[in-house]
Amino acid sequence: MNSVMGYWCKDKNHLIKESGDIAWYLAEAATALDVPLDTILQGNLDKLHKRYPDGFNTSASINRQREDWFCITESILSF
Repeated sequence: MNSVMGYWCKDKNHLIKESGDIAWYLAEAATALDVPLDTILQGNLDKLHKRYPDGFNTSASINRQREDWFCITESILSF
């Protein structure tokens, strides 16, 4: 079984296909923002290293900073 963000899926090929869709949407978002995809990916790595300097921590992932959630919520509500 494979776990992706807490969801279980027995079909690895299905996860691969869905991951391709995610990659496509991310590439389209980068194009729309006129930002190179590698800039987005490096920014994510930098953010995660800052958030989890000693490695991933489940408690820290659940108890995220308010600013993280505010930006996400604000983006969703603006559509």
